[in-house]
Amino acid sequence: MSRRAWILAASVALGCATLIAGPRLVDAQTPTSTPTPPATSAQSTTVAGRVTSGTAGETAPDGLTVRLIALEGSQVTTAAQGTTKNGAYELSVPTTPGRTYVPHLTYQTVDYFGEPVAAAATPAKVQRDFVVYATTHDAPALAITSTSVTLVAIDRQAHQLGFVREDAIANPTDRVYLGDASGVTLHLPAPDGTLQAGGEGAADTFRFERGVVSVSLPIRPGAITTVVTRYLVGYDPGADTYRLRVTAPLPADQTKIRVPAGYARIRAAGGTSNAPDEQATGGATGEVLKVAQSTAGTKPGGAVLVDLVGLSGQLQSNPLTERSGAIAGAVAAFLILGGGVLASVRWRTRGVRAG
Repeated sequence: MSRRAWILAASVALGCATLIAGPRLVDAQTPTSTPTPPATSAQSTTVAGRVTSGTAGETAPDGLTVRLIALEGSQVTTAAQGTTKNGAYELSVPTTPGRTYVPHLTYQTVDYFGEPVAAAATPAKVQRDFVVYATTHDAPALAITSTSVTLVAIDRQAHQLGFVREDAIANPTDRVYLGDASGVTLHLPAPDGTLQAGGEGAADTFRFERGVVSVSLPIRPGAITTVVTRYLVGYDPGADTYRLRVTAPLPADQTKIRVPAGYARIRAAGGTSNAPDEQATGGATGEVLKVAQSTAGTKPGGAVLVDLVGLSGQLQSNPLTERSGAIAGAVAAFLILGGGVLASVRWRTRGVRAG
């Protein structure tokens, strides 16, 4: 499983267990789950590290709560937690085969995750440092380094398409952007005909109104922030072609549109050209992706276009999605390398209907 997948699992667990809101501060090495006998040095893994600020003129305060989130099969728990002192923390947990620990802390409402620790395969002590940043509501000069839009499902009976969009966003400052007065950091125009839209994350992070997805996701400095959104789109049952418009809300360096072979034919249109095929990995391992792209850069409000041809059913049925109610379930999963960012995306129709 990729680091992003570990972080996603840990984030979901935090949201479900309300670990972020109102954390209980306890001493280091004190478990919050069912107590276990003290581990001997041969049975324990110690995770330690320092917490520093990446914002000029700022110092990370003491007293920050660091948690080790335990991932084991489908079980997600908080194995240990403690507070920082003199800019450092240290936690010990049982070395349990098959269990992975993800360090986590919250600073100025923003979550930070350390590299996962595979307990059975690590030394007795490992280092996991955090760099945290101050926050701001002043909009920086954000830019999109890459956008990818993938067709993940077709339901020809309902005349609906499922798309997943991934935007890699760069923040050139040394502060986390928390958005405007309403907390919105990004406005993503939806494709024409969008019926529902949502995103990868907490339900209140994405709002779909009047053809636009408003995203309330912190945009971090020091690394690319990936925003993954999903769209359920209706198309004209009497037409064989759907024109996909991908609109850039910020300056965008490059845009790719991917269509698995056998879903539909992809035809480059305004601002795009055909590109070499790619291979999907993960849940759709071996799937060939037909690609159109734009590398000339897109200005804010500008768009690139492709035509999806063959929607009336002349193409051979694709067994991954061509069945009744395909889009209504979790029917397609891809692990796609786009713009240097690895993202796990799964289509499902959880989201907000157009009003």
